[in-house]
Amino acid sequence: MALDATAGGENANSYATVAEADAYFAMRLNSTTFDDSEVKEEALLNACLILEQFDYIGIPVTDTPNEDGYNAAPPYQALKWPRVTANGEMIRNYGGTKQVETATIVGTVTGSGDAEVVVTAAGLAGSPITLSGPVLDMDTATQVATKIRTALNANSDIAAFFTVGGSGTLITLTAKTEAANDSTMNLAYDNDTCAGLTGDSTSTDTTPGALYAVPTPIKRAQCETALWLLQTGTDAGGISGSERLLGVDLGPIKLNYGAGDAGGFTTDPMGLPIQAARFLKGLRLLAIAA
Repeated sequence: MALDATAGGENANSYATVAEADAYFAMRLNSTTFDDSEVKEEALLNACLILEQFDYIGIPVTDTPNEDGYNAAPPYQALKWPRVTANGEMIRNYGGTKQVETATIVGTVTGSGDAEVVVTAAGLAGSPITLSGPVLDMDTATQVATKIRTALNANSDIAAFFTVGGSGTLITLTAKTEAANDSTMNLAYDNDTCAGLTGDSTSTDTTPGALYAVPTPIKRAQCETALWLLQTGTDAGGISGSERLLGVDLGPIKLNYGAGDAGGFTTDPMGLPIQAARFLKGLRLLAIAA
């Protein structure tokens, strides 16, 4: 199964990507079991399933009641995070991500004329917007990029939707609001009446957009749980009592337990590695019934 870490997504099955887990473990000691693993995705997917068995305060963001008291229309998010309180206030949610597109100008103008740039985006008034601007013979790629950035900023619709940036040969368009990634967003350029540029019809999706963000502690708890699963070589069932949270006092976090074992914990209830539980404690879990 492919890993889908889209925050708030209807098909999401993970909170963290493999790249995010790799970056986290690069800062952590004793993580070679994950670093060397060939089943990182499977470990993260299994770890996410474990986190999903806990109850948390609030409700999923897509279940937020509207002003009429009814839930918003589906699709609803597949996982429990991101979440809001009943009155819609975010719970450790730092907002989504503004999408960034980057174009790199290549070539030197060999004949004066106009260069053409086309900006496309869902929600952009007039999309696609085509602009033409004068360039001069012998203009370098950096000079052309500077002129294109000026032309983009001069268009009121583009300036209202994007922050135009970049330096040297790079031109960046950063959406001004957080939104789900727009696969149609694009910045293309080419020769119009000029010559010499190496046109490119596709820009780079430098930073994918996201409407919501999953809190970092959730991502790190999932990573820690994935590491734990790989280290023990099994899923949550069958882990010994000493590897569970046991009697560690972490406030409102309470694991299911039974009286069948000397330590009071059975092998069936789901446990968590201590480090993962510490991350979750900061998110104010609801007590889980024994």
